[in-house]
Amino acid sequence: MTHRIAILLSLFSFSLTFHIIAGTSSADKDLAPKAIAFSAKELDLTTAIAEIQAQTGNVIGDRRLTPSARKLTMPAQPASFWPTLDALCEQAGVSYSVYQPDGGIVLVDGPYRNLRVDTSGLFRFALKRISVTRDDETKSRFANVTLETMWEPRLKPLYLNVEGGAIVVGKTTEKLERQSVRGVAGSGAAEVELRMAAPDRAVAKIDSLKGTLRVIAIPQMLEFRFAKPAVKQTSTKEGVIVNIVGVKQLPTRWTIDVQIEYPKGAIVPLESFQSWMDNNRVWLAWASPTLKKSYTLEPLGEEPLASETGLRFRYEFTPRGGVLLPAAADDYALKMTMPNRVIAITVPFAFQDLPLP
Repeated sequence: MTHRIAILLSLFSFSLTFHIIAGTSSADKDLAPKAIAFSAKELDLTTAIAEIQAQTGNVIGDRRLTPSARKLTMPAQPASFWPTLDALCEQAGVSYSVYQPDGGIVLVDGPYRNLRVDTSGLFRFALKRISVTRDDETKSRFANVTLETMWEPRLKPLYLNVEGGAIVVGKTTEKLERQSVRGVAGSGAAEVELRMAAPDRAVAKIDSLKGTLRVIAIPQMLEFRFAKPAVKQTSTKEGVIVNIVGVKQLPTRWTIDVQIEYPKGAIVPLESFQSWMDNNRVWLAWASPTLKKSYTLEPLGEEPLASETGLRFRYEFTPRGGVLLPAAADDYALKMTMPNRVIAITVPFAFQDLPLP
């Protein structure tokens, strides 16, 4: 297994495979796979995972019932996230899951799944399933190829769809049609199903499968904090300006108006049914010196307000769930997370010699 690790990692290229459509440049540091260099030649998996998290910003949980202290051989040369994680998990004989409520990754007990994989920038495509179906009603046969598409947790995709591609079987080439857009906010993976006319029964394999995935994504979430929010408080990060433009504090209801301004071109144009705010979060956080406890309280909702410049929203907070509003003596703050920008990227994938059932 250690020889396979060295081969996998030495063959991996760190060149950026994303083609940027809007909102950023091809040299964007947020979209480049980060090279991981370990502190020692041998580490246990828990220590190795901690170093991967520190260097990539990708949080990896651990749900193994009995984590092993066995030393694993680390790659001699720096490599990127997906090849490194796959190679170490295969060596350790464990698996990982990306189907988490927060879109994260967790290590789990169970054998490593050795699938056909294509790594493309921050994305990992794995061949999950090939099926051939006969429809007696239409007298037709077709084949479905299912790809499991994952992305590094630090990236926050909102929507994705297959833009096109081609399947080659022998001398026949069939184009992949553009698929409808799917929302994937809050997810860490999605299955992409590609459909084609079934090859003749004598055909043993698909010679090549190539395509392009279009992704609307958030490269990074920014966190803003306003201690005891008041009108005219302002915070700026990466060109994103957040202003407190209205505060009304009643005994049982607080209303806070916020205006957000993005640099020109920071938000890629979206369709009318699309929103880039699904990953946003707003909440009050405070510590009570009297009760020696910490609390959080989210707003009842988000109300858009008319604004000549930027975006303006109203948030209303009321006591609920046994949590009261902060007291004047509490060290409270309004916290917000939002995208540094919203971009559109294309991600290529390619497979060769896929056996048919």
